[in-house]
Amino acid sequence: MNRLIMSCSIIAATFFLCCPSYSQIDWVKNSSNPVLPFWRGNENDPLVLHHAMEPCVLYDAASGIHRMWFSSSALGCYGYTYNSMSMGLSPDGTTWFVYDKNPVLQPGDPTAFDEDGILSGSVIHNGTEYLMYYSGQNASHIDIGLATSPDGFTWMKYSGNPVVTRGPVGSWDSLFAAFPQVIYDGGVYYMWYGGYNGRHSQTGFAISTDGINWTKYGGNPVLVPGDPGSWEDLGASVAGIVKKDTLYYMLYRGNNQHEGRVYLGLATSSDRVHWVKYGGNPVVNPGSPGQWDAYQLSGATLLFHNNKFHLWYCASGGSSFWETGYATSDFVSSLGRTMQQEEIPTEYKLYQSYPNPLNPEAVIKYDVPMAVHVTIKIYDALGQETAILVDDQRSAGQYSVVWNAQNASSGVYWCQMNAGDHLEVQKMMLVK
Repeated sequence: MNRLIMSCSIIAATFFLCCPSYSQIDWVKNSSNPVLPFWRGNENDPLVLHHAMEPCVLYDAASGIHRMWFSSSALGCYGYTYNSMSMGLSPDGTTWFVYDKNPVLQPGDPTAFDEDGILSGSVIHNGTEYLMYYSGQNASHIDIGLATSPDGFTWMKYSGNPVVTRGPVGSWDSLFAAFPQVIYDGGVYYMWYGGYNGRHSQTGFAISTDGINWTKYGGNPVLVPGDPGSWEDLGASVAGIVKKDTLYYMLYRGNNQHEGRVYLGLATSSDRVHWVKYGGNPVVNPGSPGQWDAYQLSGATLLFHNNKFHLWYCASGGSSFWETGYATSDFVSSLGRTMQQEEIPTEYKLYQSYPNPLNPEAVIKYDVPMAVHVTIKIYDALGQETAILVDDQRSAGQYSVVWNAQNASSGVYWCQMNAGDHLEVQKMMLVK
């Protein structure tokens, strides 16, 4: 397929736009990085250079072999081709051998949801077959498709693709539903994915019992950008997830409006939908000027074995090429518990929404010190109920929710939180 495409760095910048260190979260970048640099093609195209980006790695403990599926576009004399999915093998996670029959999955035919490229994939094995959930691009939109394989090399796309689609106009994931991370646990499929509405990238959650029919969580997004001026005030989209014991660990992409670089932050959750961000974020930073990963970090995969976290991530040094690096972090058993305890609030609090004034979205943060039923509603200046944002049980913790006022008129609004006997109100201003 020789259709032309823009550089991956442009695509990534569109979505991601694009500190203190805590000893428990020290990531050591491999001295051989990038472990999978941009690579040359086979004997049929030896002069063509290929990206190595958005990696997904599975480790087979029985054989000791690592398998990587990664997105790659080629740069030849006619420019960039559309992104396809390629594969590599490694005995140790650092020395990679690129499969000589790449790509293993290519974009669809014209008019298909993935006709303009495959940007990333999350591969799992459900005990019977391999399943790949991948981002398929069509013009400026991205949805999530499914392909299956008996061996990880030969893939067949699901005829009913896409299996997860972007939301309606005005929603938090109205432009992109992309970059999925999937865990298969106890016969249930869990997916976290990045959503983009033209302003912010955020993280949503979906669940499936068959791997095909997905139900989005009603409280999406489950991870939102940080406060204005923070390192992640424009984006907080999932990069990699792993489950250790009863806790889920998420590395997520964070970017801000002051610079183009993208960092990785850490969050944990015990229930998959309520996430606590680590107080020492970001935990993985771009490299120094001149290094291969100096500009921004992007897609990643996170594994845990041999009592270590293992991370493969793609990055750019500022050029048009994306390459994949490797890093490890020692596991401290008290890490998850410490993160949860550090962030448990001592009192109820409804924070001032931001931005304020808003147009058309605002993030509303709130704290609850104990398990309680919480409702958060929006009222207009006449006291009429405009929206119900939360109406559910919450455990002790810090939370946030997004109000999309796309269909509301300019004016004064009131955000009201009821939590047990606690009542609190904050004033909001919508200016269109």
